[in-house]
Amino acid sequence: ATINSAELSDAEDAYKRLPVKTQEEFLQIEHLLLDDGTYKLLISKLKRLGGSDYKDCIKRMLKKIMTDNVMMLFSFSGHKGKMPFCGSKICDALLGAVQECAPDASLKEIELKVSIYLSKAKERVMIKERKHDN
Repeated sequence: ATINSAELSDAEDAYKRLPVKTQEEFLQIEHLLLDDGTYKLLISKLKRLGGSDYKDCIKRMLKKIMTDNVMMLFSFSGHKGKMPFCGSKICDALLGAVQECAPDASLKEIELKVSIYLSKAKERVMIKERKHDN
């Protein structure tokens, strides 16, 4: 199937709206990713961010996808009263892009690193605030 220019502009628009800064923006992007063309374009764009290894790819991609403040709302599987990142179209796109960037990394390794990176979002926010206060 070919992508027409209107679909392409929607997909480009979704990417330009990253990183999401609120839960509402996350849900808006999630809705846009229901479109297969937009979903595939996001994977392609994320893949281009690259990284020195799969861990670096994850870090670079997650920073592009959402701010640390939004990451604080999530845990990988939805523990501790947080929203589950796993199962979202955004997570699926991230996992797909990382697997293409680092084909030697197992899905389990990638999921674990995403989980750890999400769990450290609060720490990163606090460090930024401390730097800002000084």
